[in-house]
Amino acid sequence: MPLTASAFDTAHYGLPIAWLARGGDDDDLESALATARRDGYAVVFVRLHEGDAWCGELGARGHRPVDTLVTSTLAFDAVIPHPDVAIEQRATVDDRADVAAVVAITNATLHTSHLHADPRLPRAATAALYAAWVSNDLAGRASRTLLARDADGAISGFLTVVVRERTAAIDLVAVHPDHHGRGIGSALIAAFVAWVRAEGLAATVGTQADNPALRLYRRCGFVPSSTQLTYHLWLDR
Repeated sequence: MPLTASAFDTAHYGLPIAWLARGGDDDDLESALATARRDGYAVVFVRLHEGDAWCGELGARGHRPVDTLVTSTLAFDAVIPHPDVAIEQRATVDDRADVAAVVAITNATLHTSHLHADPRLPRAATAALYAAWVSNDLAGRASRTLLARDADGAISGFLTVVVRERTAAIDLVAVHPDHHGRGIGSALIAAFVAWVRAEGLAATVGTQADNPALRLYRRCGFVPSSTQLTYHLWLDR
């Protein structure tokens, strides 16, 4: 039942934050929360598989999940209709204008997450966290970055990939609001799928259950493989 400090979240919110990982059926929720309080955490994030016994315990204590995360796995090859968009593939992105464009797209479009859903977390801090997140991806945290550009050469969308143990996970993906509905997202996912197939990798993507992108992933060959509920356990309650 490891309680792991989240330095990244802590730095952006100015609060001591940890993630609580579920170890097994014999884990004791009361003991975990007592340890978190003793260690001085303000809030603990925990993500539980749907149906986990802790979900019932947390509900009895008045805790409600802040979001439902659906993880989908690439299961079949689908014909992905998309415009004829050239997709750049990079190991890193270091051009300042490109980085700024990707950060701007991120902050303009990515508003669905467990962090955005918690009213106790300041929206400005969440925006700063996502800006740092995507900047870190571009600087090399991501194993691969895919960029789409419009006719004028401006970035219209991006997708970052993190590879661990032969599985490629879509980390962040977004399309500029001015280019929504033009198939740019489909083009990015098609390029991602082609890359993982060529590399012989498995592929996954996680998204919130109420995010319309879930339907796009299904059309692109991804099948839901697990559902998890995310809780924010504020320890002043």
